[in-house]
Amino acid sequence: RCLLWEIGREDMIVPIPQVSPVVHGDLNTSNILIEVSDEMPVWFIDFSDARPGHVYFDLAKLEVEFRTHILYRLYKEMVDEGLWDETTATQFALLVENVLLQTAESSFEDFLASLRDFQPEWYDNLYTHFPMYSENLLYFLFSLRQIAETYSPERFKYHFPVAVFFHSVAALKFKGLDPEPWAKRLALCCALVTGKQAIEGGERPLEITEVLSNLRQRSSFAAITVGTGEDRKYLLQWNSNWGMFNLIGGKVDNQKGDRDSFARAIQRELHEELGIRNPKDYRIVHEYKPVQKRQFSRREFVFKDYEFRIFQIEMLPRHPLTREEFDWYAQRFSEDRENVLVSRAEIERLRTVDNRPISETTRMILQQLGEITATQGSDLMVTLDFELEREDVVVSRGRANVIARLINPLFGSLVENVTLEVLPSSGYETERDSAVLPIGTLDAGQEVPISIWLQPREKQTNLTLRATYYDVRGHEYRQLIEKPVNFQAQERSLFHIDNPYVVGKPLTPASEELYKGREDVFMWIEENLLGKTQPHTLILYGQRRMGKTSTLYQLVGGKRGKTIREYPGYPIYPVYIDLQRLAGCEMPEFFARFSQQIVRNLHKRGIEILPRENWSSNGTLFSEFDQFLDQIEDVLPPNGLLVLIIDELEQLQESVQRGRLSDDIFPYLRSLMQHRSRITFILAGTNQLVEDYWSIIFHVGISREIDSLSREETETLIREPVAPMIQYDDLAVDRIWLTTRGHPYFSQLICHRLVSSTNLEGRRSKLITIGDVREVINLVIDEDDSHLQHLWNESTAVERFVMASLAGTHDIGEENVSRAEISSRLRETTYSEDAINMALKQLEVRRLLTRIPVERQIQRRLAQPNGWEPTLISKDYAYAISFDLLRRWVARKHPLGSLLSTT
Repeated sequence: RCLLWEIGREDMIVPIPQVSPVVHGDLNTSNILIEVSDEMPVWFIDFSDARPGHVYFDLAKLEVEFRTHILYRLYKEMVDEGLWDETTATQFALLVENVLLQTAESSFEDFLASLRDFQPEWYDNLYTHFPMYSENLLYFLFSLRQIAETYSPERFKYHFPVAVFFHSVAALKFKGLDPEPWAKRLALCCALVTGKQAIEGGERPLEITEVLSNLRQRSSFAAITVGTGEDRKYLLQWNSNWGMFNLIGGKVDNQKGDRDSFARAIQRELHEELGIRNPKDYRIVHEYKPVQKRQFSRREFVFKDYEFRIFQIEMLPRHPLTREEFDWYAQRFSEDRENVLVSRAEIERLRTVDNRPISETTRMILQQLGEITATQGSDLMVTLDFELEREDVVVSRGRANVIARLINPLFGSLVENVTLEVLPSSGYETERDSAVLPIGTLDAGQEVPISIWLQPREKQTNLTLRATYYDVRGHEYRQLIEKPVNFQAQERSLFHIDNPYVVGKPLTPASEELYKGREDVFMWIEENLLGKTQPHTLILYGQRRMGKTSTLYQLVGGKRGKTIREYPGYPIYPVYIDLQRLAGCEMPEFFARFSQQIVRNLHKRGIEILPRENWSSNGTLFSEFDQFLDQIEDVLPPNGLLVLIIDELEQLQESVQRGRLSDDIFPYLRSLMQHRSRITFILAGTNQLVEDYWSIIFHVGISREIDSLSREETETLIREPVAPMIQYDDLAVDRIWLTTRGHPYFSQLICHRLVSSTNLEGRRSKLITIGDVREVINLVIDEDDSHLQHLWNESTAVERFVMASLAGTHDIGEENVSRAEISSRLRETTYSEDAINMALKQLEVRRLLTRIPVERQIQRRLAQPNGWEPTLISKDYAYAISFDLLRRWVARKHPLGSLLSTT
């Protein structure tokens, strides 16, 4: 039952005599009961079948069992969701094992910090999608390893990696894991790392230790001076193995004749890289004491010990170089090796010309050289990152749209008045709107999408920009950014479908095939307009871009409204009036253009009315319009009804407030609604129409809200317009529905983007998947967010805080949040409970929030024994943002933390 043997007696596989405690023997994740209390969780383990064995047998077996039966699901889900590829997941598993070995005796917080330091994007991606799930699993694994490192005799600690290694190998042979390849992959990664640790980290004879110490990776670095004073330059080299910039150096290569001489290695590197020879062109001024550091190898995914030899080298001659001499040195660099010349200022900023933070090793070496102090760096300005979405940019009709992101790093500080300027170049011409882009304020970790329109002149060029910004102390900074771009002609695939979706415009009869749903609205209109009874004034209200105007267009001239217009025996004559077109008109012009619209529409239906040529500007204006309406009623056919459809009714109030129209127009319109038997009105506008002011004026009418489409109507809108040429899988449809919740504008916007992307990419597969939808949703949030920004701008300050408190993180939202929790999250603001409640009410009226009732109960003991009575003590509501696209946009563009920091 024992796994280990004594050092020096490897030929005899026998238990170590002094390590024979009682062990369980088959401890795994299915035979442990855990009782969680307020103080400490208690494990219940049945030791009825105990036996002698090594102290680490149970713990090592449980650790491997945990990987192969529970932890593997985390990696599987990350790969299945497309968040990692298999290579990334395997590399992260190796990283976890290596960090686990290094930090087992530290705290869990140190373990996570180390895990993130070596590859931030991997851990951040994992934590974003599975925050509690991932940390709980990692905490359990860390706890098992910590027990082994903390609660055992020092002389036996090196046994534990061996125990884990053998259990991992045994797991690889277990047939029950064959259906779960990720379980075996984790066991293999564990075996590789612990096996290496068992060989290198255990107590060994001195001879073996000396041999292994010679395996330390040795390298040399050189700080090279070009010129004197502030004009001196340094040479830096990109090390692709480590993913960082280092001072130029070289490894001892005996095959190249270095003969264990670092000075000779430096000489060879300078000759190969720059073509300069010693002592004609340079001299070694000083050799520093060797520096040793342990680093994580990104090539091998293990920790390695490094020894750095540091040299200070001076170019000859020692006088300042001329411009020609400097250019000669610069031309000696190989673009394939990505060597660059950088100035002293860029070293002192601890950032590279490519805007990367220098490595800890480079920082340490610069300290050794005396270029920076140990405390330097915390107060230094962190520059901005500029990342292109892609270097290859498609040119269409002579224009190219470069999409990028401007990022303030997480370790940066707040910058203000950020401006991005596109500098002139022979390779392109910048369009006027893209020449200077005002960004505003960027907090640490914040990013903004950048869209630049260029007119290319060359196929390949460098996009050059200058970022200008200020820190909180008012210091100005200018940063030069240069990125290579390749301009490519647009390739149109043989398969192309005309994009049927209409974004931002009402659906006219020409595009009525896209008009879906609203059957209940037309039935409601028909019921209240047609028949022998007095027709009612109807009021349609709802959010902007919800489809009100499209519905009115259908009623006036579309197929959906034909049965209402031509109802047997009761024909109606709808006339559409858009008050936005009459904005700014004085009273005579207002009624003149109003009447012209009526005459024009009746002429289309075969009814001729002589338009009035002049409208008075005195008090007889209303009387003249009454005469005009009398004339219409006289020529209408029997039972005919004139329906004046007035859209954007709020414009009427704005014209009155600006003094363009008299406020007498409101009682006059109300009089027409009440006393004209053959003329009625359909009024349309936003949710303001149901507020007190409008309800007093138009209390004679009945109202109905134009709301979002149903789940079935949304699916019809998504699938039918492009079928059978393009198909959506079910998950893609579900994602669009969850993102928009049937909002017509945003549903069409996403579908329009998806069809355009399919046409541009020229994909063979015309199946739109959930991955395509996710990509488009991110583009909508970054680029097509004008209406989302409009909804935000229309909200008051307290309403914005409430939405931000409900938004959660960008990828992970919360179903519903109680009123008490919202108040708790906004406790740092100055808003009262009444102000927050009013904001919740207004956001619900605008249909930006939804609410559900929640009840909280307690049990009260009755007088009789063992009796309890449920008692309701609280009834309240829980709130959520009405559709996920708005929530994600608020979470990304206006997170609660950012709002709180500006109050």
